[in-house]
Amino acid sequence: MGYVFTLFIMVVLGFICYRIFKGKSVPSNQYTPYDDITVGKR
Repeated sequence: MGYVFTLFIMVVLGFICYRIFKGKSVPSNQYTPYDDITVGKR
């Protein structure tokens, strides 16, 4: 069971690193609900 938890942690960390790297390399111009929440436009 321990290896499942370790694999889960590795996948989460890899996904976070991927998102950070992708966000810095290419600025996202896609509309997301998160952008609507942070900007506050309707």
